[in-house]
Amino acid sequence: MQAVNNSVDLLVHFFIKELEHTWRVKFQESKEFVFKQGVDQIKVIVDLKGSKLKDLSNKQMITVYKQLTLEVQRFFPCMLHQLFVLNAPLFFENIWESELSQCIDPETLKKFIITSDATHEELQSQVDEYELPQIYGGVCDCRATCIYSEKGPWSDVENFINYRDPKSKQLDDSDDDDINDTSERNNAGAGLGAMKGLGGLSMGGDLNSQ
Repeated sequence: MQAVNNSVDLLVHFFIKELEHTWRVKFQESKEFVFKQGVDQIKVIVDLKGSKLKDLSNKQMITVYKQLTLEVQRFFPCMLHQLFVLNAPLFFENIWESELSQCIDPETLKKFIITSDATHEELQSQVDEYELPQIYGGVCDCRATCIYSEKGPWSDVENFINYRDPKSKQLDDSDDDDINDTSERNNAGAGLGAMKGLGGLSMGGDLNSQ
């Protein structure tokens, strides 16, 4: 939580920048890939495995969460297709109802699915098993365990960093510029460390229903 103590705005700015990059670059690059119909929404997985009460009830973390939620709803009100909260601990329900859900628009709340399990039948039905990591019920087994992978229609770069070992060497056949860009983005994401998020693309309904 040291980064949070130093700057709430820094963390919020990082997330907003990532969403802006997704909207301006990744959505555009995915257009040809997704039957030329375009992409305008994301699916998100928030994995709370290993979270402790002191982490989720931390005042500074809640400040970051609330500010980020307000900014996302302001600038990207329709970008979220579905959000899955997985491995939710028993104490999460109380924090969610009393604190976290209060700043979310009622229509957006309908897009949230919360479970104490490691996956959910809705997630498995909406995302192709070859695109879903094994830890969430799929069969995808990226060398980076999908958490930090930038592989997709928008990039030929596949990050091979093992997130369990940040010091492991990155193996990549791409040019140095692509490697440096990917490393910079992954290092920034790794610094957050409080929750793991995985964004999966969908079209204004269901990507895999096409």
